Amino acid sequence: MVTIKIGADATSYRVHEALLTHYSEYFRGALRSGLEESRTRTFTLKDVRPYTFEAFVNWLYTQTVTKRSEWNDRC
Repeated sequence: MVTIKIGADATSYRVHEALLTHYSEYFRGALRSGLEESRTRTFTLKDVRPYTFEAFVNWLYTQTVTKRSEWNDRC
């Protein structure tokens, strides 16, 4: 599992590493880099909104995209 802290409030999400490395070139490279994040399995992404990351995680696990009407209501 990888911990990803999102937004200014550093909301924490735990995501399976296998999904991140399979579907995301960014996380694949970062987790194999040998840098601190790859050792601690913790990332901080302050410039990402929590709902945006939630939509990404939902897609990772379900391969479905959040409905546009739901997106607009939460942004």
